[in-house]
Amino acid sequence: MGDAKINEWLSEPAPAPPPTSTDQVQAIGHYKGESDYPLNSAVWANKPNTVTFQPTYYHQPETEQQIYEILTYATQKGENVKVIGSGCAYTELACTDGHLISLSRFNRLVEVDRQSLTVTTEAGITLEDLSMKLVELGMSINILPTNLTDTVGGVLAVGLHGSSINCGIVAKNVLSLQIIFADCSKLTCSPTQHPKLFKAALCSLGALGIIFTVTLQCVPLYTLQAVQYPLPFTTIVQNVNKVVDGSDYSRFWWFPHTEHCMVWQAKKSTRVDIPPPTVRQKMATVRNKLVGYYSLEFMYWLAHKEPSHRIVPYINRLYHRLLYNKSASQFDLSYKIFSLDNLFNRYVNEWSIPLSNLTRALQQLKYAMENKNIKAHLPVEVTFTKGDDIYLSPSFGEDRAYIGIVMYRPYGIEVEYEAYFEEFQKIMIELDGRPQWAKFHVSPGDPTPPPFSKMYPHFEEFKEIMTQVDPNKLFRNSFLDYVFYKEGL
Repeated sequence: MGDAKINEWLSEPAPAPPPTSTDQVQAIGHYKGESDYPLNSAVWANKPNTVTFQPTYYHQPETEQQIYEILTYATQKGENVKVIGSGCAYTELACTDGHLISLSRFNRLVEVDRQSLTVTTEAGITLEDLSMKLVELGMSINILPTNLTDTVGGVLAVGLHGSSINCGIVAKNVLSLQIIFADCSKLTCSPTQHPKLFKAALCSLGALGIIFTVTLQCVPLYTLQAVQYPLPFTTIVQNVNKVVDGSDYSRFWWFPHTEHCMVWQAKKSTRVDIPPPTVRQKMATVRNKLVGYYSLEFMYWLAHKEPSHRIVPYINRLYHRLLYNKSASQFDLSYKIFSLDNLFNRYVNEWSIPLSNLTRALQQLKYAMENKNIKAHLPVEVTFTKGDDIYLSPSFGEDRAYIGIVMYRPYGIEVEYEAYFEEFQKIMIELDGRPQWAKFHVSPGDPTPPPFSKMYPHFEEFKEIMTQVDPNKLFRNSFLDYVFYKEGL
């Protein structure tokens, strides 16, 4: 980027100014005869119920022009603007007391090129809806996260990932994207058009503007043959590379307070005739729902009624035996195999570390649980990605392993997670870790943020880009101030 300024990047002119007459204002949803939008009276909560806030205004625009009008109005009033996708992030990334914009009505495919296997889509479409539309076109996305209710724009805000050492984060499938900036200008960027801005926008934290359309590289429609099988913890840590390289897609789960792991691996297939589920498979699905959701929620609720939570390790061992001590297989369309249920409300903390540090990280985490009176819920999930060149990607520069930990909130109760998360975060930082932006559970109220500027080689360059494209801080909030400006204070 160097000394380039935003007005030197523009590839498209700014739109016409918003209407000013009473009739025109009423037509776009304002109060008749006034310049104000209707006030919002509802408290917004994210889907995991870890973050709540009340924006002054809530918008679901239907046209591009309405987005420009909101930005112009907020700029004139000196108010903040944030955009939400599906609200799945556990952090305060979208918090605002100003204007909250949902792009849920921007969920259409704009262009399809069957020959090059590319699609251009609006950023408000969910991964599930996009995947179903791609099936009709004979296409798939090469890698997906486990939660398909996330939107395409949300994926690019936080750097979501799947699990394959052969693939980067989901954003590596992006060929180009359009951003609407605070001054209502719109820019297309790609690896050849404004490449530095492109590398920043692929994990933007919502700090640069509104990602409007995205062009994705797809692959021919494929299915996955997935298997999962148990292995001892010691076998896993001694043979991590065999797990990582053993299939097209790989991950594993370790069950805290046990010596047991479950490995999941999947291979691509061009066979697309999906047999209907058998009666046994249907019964297994019902059983897993009853045992793995309802009864587990009750047992963890019971455990946290007892102050020392002594029965948590016994619960983990019981549910490993009930659900995860046998091999199983599954065959289906790729997006259905990637998708996993998130069970009930929970706190989630996830960091990436260099793949070479994974064994040490797991051993240290196990030691902490055994010697520091930490009672951890199941499971600890380990996934993998190929290194990339995206500025704030947790996978920047080298192949990484992601470790995710969880503490459930049965029936919505508060649980003690702080000691576990603090110990985990300490281990991650010592082993060159980086947070997964949607899931690490820190707060702008925490006194000392992680050393972000040391974790990301292009941190200062991203910060410079953010300042140039949004000099009046329209898209800033307390979370971004915490990440970019609190360190060292």
